[in-house]
Amino acid sequence: MDLRVGLVILPTDDWPAAREHFVWAEGAGFATAWTYDHLTWGGMPEGPWHAAFVLLAAAATATERIRLGTLVTSPNFRHPVTLASEVITLDHVCSGRFDLGIGAGSSGPDAVVLGDEPWSPGERQDRFDEFVDLLDELLRHEVTTRRGRWYSAEHALNRPGCTQRPRVPFTVAGGGRRALRTVARQGQRWVTLGATGPGAKTGEGVLAAVTAQCGELEAACAEVGRDPAEIGRVLLVTAIDHGITSRTWPARTPSSGSRRSSCTTRPRSARTAGIGRPSRRWRRATGPAGDRRPRRPGRPAPRPAPEPARPSAARLRRDPGPSPPVGRGRRRRLPRPGDRLVRHDGGLPGGPGLLLRQRVPALPLRRDDGRRRHAVSSTRRVVSLVPSVTETLLAWGVEPVAVTRFCEQPGLRQVGGTKNPDVAAIVDLRPDLVVMDTEENRRQDYDTLVDAGVAVHALAVRSVDDVGPALRSLAERVGVAPPDDPDRPEPAHAPGSPRAYVPIWRRPWMALGTPTYASSLLEVLGVDNVAAGRGPYPELAPDDARTLGADLVLAPSEPYAFGPRHRTELSAAGPVVFVDGKDLFWWGARTPGAIRRLSTELSGIDAR
Repeated sequence: MDLRVGLVILPTDDWPAAREHFVWAEGAGFATAWTYDHLTWGGMPEGPWHAAFVLLAAAATATERIRLGTLVTSPNFRHPVTLASEVITLDHVCSGRFDLGIGAGSSGPDAVVLGDEPWSPGERQDRFDEFVDLLDELLRHEVTTRRGRWYSAEHALNRPGCTQRPRVPFTVAGGGRRALRTVARQGQRWVTLGATGPGAKTGEGVLAAVTAQCGELEAACAEVGRDPAEIGRVLLVTAIDHGITSRTWPARTPSSGSRRSSCTTRPRSARTAGIGRPSRRWRRATGPAGDRRPRRPGRPAPRPAPEPARPSAARLRRDPGPSPPVGRGRRRRLPRPGDRLVRHDGGLPGGPGLLLRQRVPALPLRRDDGRRRHAVSSTRRVVSLVPSVTETLLAWGVEPVAVTRFCEQPGLRQVGGTKNPDVAAIVDLRPDLVVMDTEENRRQDYDTLVDAGVAVHALAVRSVDDVGPALRSLAERVGVAPPDDPDRPEPAHAPGSPRAYVPIWRRPWMALGTPTYASSLLEVLGVDNVAAGRGPYPELAPDDARTLGADLVLAPSEPYAFGPRHRTELSAAGPVVFVDGKDLFWWGARTPGAIRRLSTELSGIDAR
C-alpha cells in the first residue's frame, strides 16, 4: 500500500508567513499541501481569509516538488466555466503539480454570500453532479458548448488546456451514496472526513464509517464499470477533530523563534491520528524548538540544525559545486561503484568530509538551436526518464541511478514522473547522462537540464525502423556493445486484414493513432489501424470505430488498465483481444520478444 501524508495550510496568514509554511512543508517531506477554498469559513468567521487559487499560485513559485491542491472547491460561489480557466492556469504555474479537490459544499456562509436562497440537500447534490460533469468537459476540450439545468457553457474556450493529461485530477469529497457515485464516475481520488456528528471523531467511529463508505464506493464503481482500485483514498484528519486547538510551527532557524501555524494537520496531529511518529530525520531537522526528546541532566543542548530545504534548481544551475559536506542534519550519501572518495579533512572514516566523484570528461557539442550541450563517453551514471529505456538499460547490465515512478522499478531511486520529473533532484545526482524521449517527456525539462550542464540524450522513436538506430546511439552513450536490429517477422495476416481499434483511454475514449511506434508495430504484424491518419492519440469511441470499419479490438493493459470488465463496452467495435500494453508500447530490448508474443496472439484471432 502506498501511504502518503499531506497537510492543510489555512489561507489565514500574510504571504511572507504563508510562504514559510509551504516551504517548510516541502522540506519536511509532505506529499501534498492543501488549502481550503472558501470566501469565509465557519471555523474562523472573523479572521483574515485569503483566496485559495491566488495563494496556491504563489506557493507554486516558492516550491518545486510538493503537490498543491484545494480541499475543497464547491459550486457555492463558483461556475464551471470560470473555474476551468483558473484550474488550467494554476496547473501551468504548478508545472503539473495541482490537484483539484471538489465537493458539493455545505450550507455555511459561502452558500448564501451571493444572495441566493439556501439549497436543499437534494438540489445541492444535483447541482454538484452537473457542475462536475461540465467542469470535466471544459478541462478536456478546447471548445465546449453545453446546456444544463443550472450550469451552461456557450463556445467556452480553454486553451492551451491542462498540463496534466487528459486533465487535472479530481479529488472528490463525499460520504453519502450519491456523492460516492460522483466519485466513481469522475474522481481520481476520494476524500472523506469519515463519520460526522457528535462523538463521531473517535478512532473507532472513523474506522467504522470509512469502512462502510469504502463498501459503498465499491458498489458505486461496479454500477459504472470501474475498478475501485483506480481511485486513491484521502482521509482528512484535522487537529480540531482531536481537541487540538493550537500548535507551535517548528522553527525554521534557532534564532527565529516559534510561529503560530494555520495548519490543521501537522506531524504531531498526524501521530494522534495513528499515522505514526515523525521520522528521525524530521525531528532532527526541526532544531531545538521542535526537539521534544528529554535531555540528560548536564548534557549540553544539541547544535542547531539547518532547515531541511534543498537548493533550488536555479541555484544548482548557477553553481552545481561539489557534493556538500556530510555532517549533522544530512543523510549520508553512500559510495557508489566507480566513485573516487577524497577526504577533504583527512579525518577518520565516517567523519565529516567531502565526497568527490570522478566525472567522465565531457565533450562540448551544440544542440539544434545552437545552444551548448555535452556528450559523455563511457557513461555509467545514467538517469532514465523513459520506462522502455530503463528496461533496456537493465537488460544491458546498466543500472540507472534514478528512474521515474512509471518505470516500475521499486528498487531504484525515483525522481518523479515522465511529465513532471524532479529536475532539482536529478541535477543533485550529478549524472553523466539523462535519457529522455521527445514524446514521453517535456521539452521544458530537457532545456532546464541542459542549461544546468547535464548531458541529455533525447530519443524519438515513432516506428519499428527507429528502434535499431535509437538503441545503437544509446549503447554508444552508455558504453556497451550495440545490439542487433530486431528482426521483422512474416506478417500474421495479409496487409489490410484485420482492421483493429486500439483504445488507450476511457472517459474520454482515446485510441492509438499515427505516427506512433505501437501503430508501426501493428503494421509489421499485418494489422491495419482504423485510427491511422487522425493524429497520434485521437478521441475515438468504440461505436465510432465500428463505423470506420473496425473488426477487432486490441485492448492493452496500459496506459489504461483495460480488462474483462470492459469487454461489453469495447465489444461495440468488434471482438476483443486483451494484450500486454508493455509489449505494444515499450520499445527497446523488449521489441524482438514483443513481436513474437503479439504475433502468436494475432495468429489465433480466427479461433476466438
